[in-house]
Parts: sequence; structure tokens; C-alpha cells
Amino acid sequence: MLLHVVFAASSHLPVPHGTRVDQSVERLITWARRPDLAKPLARALAANPRMAQLYPRTIETHARALAIALRVAPARMLRICILHPTILCRNAETISRNALEVARLIGLPPETYLRMTLSRPQLLALSPTSIEVKLNRGADRLGITRDAYARLLAKAPRLLLLTPERLFQNADAIRQAFQFTKADTTALLIQRPDILSRSSTIAARFVAEFQDRFGLDAQDSGTLIRRVPALLTQNPTTLCCNIATLAEALEISPAEALSCARKFPQLFYLRADTVADRIKSLADKLAVPSSAIVAVFLKCPTLTSRTPDGVYRRLRIAGRIATRLGYDLSTERLLVSMPAVPTYSTNRLLLRLLTARLGLWERSWTSLVAAPEASIRHRLYDHLASQTPGTQAHRRLEALISRRCPAPLARGGATGTMSRTSGSTRRQSLADDA
Repeated sequence: MLLHVVFAASSHLPVPHGTRVDQSVERLITWARRPDLAKPLARALAANPRMAQLYPRTIETHARALAIALRVAPARMLRICILHPTILCRNAETISRNALEVARLIGLPPETYLRMTLSRPQLLALSPTSIEVKLNRGADRLGITRDAYARLLAKAPRLLLLTPERLFQNADAIRQAFQFTKADTTALLIQRPDILSRSSTIAARFVAEFQDRFGLDAQDSGTLIRRVPALLTQNPTTLCCNIATLAEALEISPAEALSCARKFPQLFYLRADTVADRIKSLADKLAVPSSAIVAVFLKCPTLTSRTPDGVYRRLRIAGRIATRLGYDLSTERLLVSMPAVPTYSTNRLLLRLLTARLGLWERSWTSLVAAPEASIRHRLYDHLASQTPGTQAHRRLEALISRRCPAPLARGGATGTMSRTSGSTRRQSLADDA
């Protein structure tokens, strides 16, 4: 590495050699001996051999001034200047002033934007005037407001390095590949603007490979991308390997693993061992075989996004609902009978437990858990209206229902006193009553 740097430096320095040139060679050799600078210096000289004509002392002085202006460690700023010598063309004050103005134009805090420029120093070469032009043209090409376009750039500042025409081409390629409407494309870009950094060619290649590997048409793949735009940033080969590994880890067929991923697209990029560990944790918490959790996972893949404690708590409430309605079911049978139970909110289940306790339901427990929210509320308010006002039972029930419902229902003439309490307080009150 050292010989490469010295050779590159000496062969591109001005001739004949003089005292100043010899000092530059010495300084370059000194840098090359430093572990933190040897590799950046070799890369910079290989990419731009004429950089050897810049005197090291000049670079160090400029880097020190930039470090002070941008509030960066001098050693780090020196490495950045070596790798990106174009920022040496302007003085530190101008670069700092431009960076702060660009941050203001796209609506980012100065500290946040400056941190981003350290990982992408090309941003330091941008002028506010050019950003003004890009904001106006970009918003016009994408058919959104200037403020919306500025927010889009704030999420992915590296897009500032691309022309609005290039961004529009990339967006149009995504729209055509997935047969999106313009509104769908705009919503996707606002949610995940970094996908615009992929060229139209790469986007088209991704779509073709993604659809081919998983046997999807444009509509199916578009649905997945709308739900999880991050898939567009992945490699289709990696996604395919993830599904195959998941099938192997859970001892299911690749077709079953793909079916689960289509229901819960995050499975395309989650590590298989992570999913397997979550299933094992759920099985241990519920004291059931892992195969039982896998069987439920095939019907409701979002199960793996729940915490073991949360699943356990919801199943306990569901078990009490079933018991109230005359069913004696084990945890495993509860899961098999209704795999979606762990996905319901605790408040929803507690209200249905209260409905069962008050004897307001005569059908199966699964139909009660799945019953529409409005139906349950109407039953509770009708029951409240049938109680004698002013009694302790009436006041307690009225308080429980009014805390759970966003507003009193007109049906039955019942009224409820609205009060703002925390979710934990509501759940505890319902649980105590149930």
C-alpha cells in the first residue's frame, strides 16, 4: 500500500523536483504510514492521480478550517478531504453557509443535515441556488407541491445529487413496472423516497426477477410493494434465499413459506433464525409444542410480530370468554379454533368478556370474539338502558362502557360520562369487572 501511494504521488508531481515538491512527497509518505489515511489516500490517488499535485499542507489547512466550521473532528475531516478533493475548491465559510441554507430549504435541522454530509460529502458541494431550481423542477415533474417534495428530499438527502429528470425517470419506471396509478406511485415515494435512487434499468430488472422468482404477476407484486416499500431496496436473490431458509427452519414447504410471506411481507427480509426463535419463545411461554405454533403461523403469519407476554395475555382472556359460554378449551385448542385471537387488542377482548359475563351472547365464543364492534356496543348500551339509573351496578357499567367507547351511542337512550384515562386503567377496570 505504501509503495503504491509513493509511486502514484511521485509520478504525477510537477517536474523538475524542487524543495516544495520534495516536501509534498515527504508529506504524502507520512500520510501513507498512518493506518487511518493510507487506504483513503491510495483510493483517492487511484481515482484521481492529479490529486498528487495538491500540496498536503494546503489540504491539512483546508481540512482544519472545515472541521471547525462543520464541528467535526479534524482527523475525520482530513480523511473526507482526501477522498473527496472537490470540496477543496471552496473555502470553509462558503461550504458551511451553503450547507446551512440547503438544510433550511429542505426543512432539516442543521445538525442532522451536517451529520448526513459526513457520510456523503458530495452534498457539501451543493449550492442553495441549484437546490432552489431542483425543488421547483422536481415538484413539477412528480406532480406534488414544493413542500411535499422538500419533505421527500429531507428523508433521503442523497437524492439532491440527482437531477429532477433522473428522479422522474426512476419514478416512472416503478409506476409502469407495477402498473401503479400516479397517486399510488406518489404515496409510495413519499413513504420510501430512497427507492428513487435506483435507476430505471435497475428497477425494471428487480421487478422482472422478483415476479419470476416468486411466480407473481404485476398486480400481486404491486400489492406487496405498496404494503412494504422496503422490498424495492432488496436483492430478489436474497429474498428468495430468505424464503427457502425460512421453509427449512420451520420444516414447512417453500410454497407454504411463500404463502405466509404474501400475507405478511416482512417475512421476505426477516432472518429465518429470528422467526424460528420467536416461534420457540411463543411455544415456551404458552407451554405448547412448537409444531402447534407453526400450524397457527401458517394461518396467521403476523403471530411472529407479537410478544410472548402479549399473546399469553390475550389467550387467557379468550379462554375466559370461552369458559363463560360453556367451552372448556386448552391453549392449543384456542389457537387452533381461532388463530387470529393474538392479533386482537386487549380492550376488544375485555369488552367481549364483559358481554359474555352479562349474558348478552348466546352463540359460540368465536363468533363473539369476531363480532363487529358496533354490535357489541349496541348490546352493552341496550343492557345499560335496562338497568335502574342511580344504582351502583348502573354507575359502574356506565363508567366502564363510556371509557371504552369514543362517544355515547344514541340507541337505547343511554348516556355515558366521557372521561380521558390511560389504556392501562381502562383495561384494569374491565378486567376487574369481568
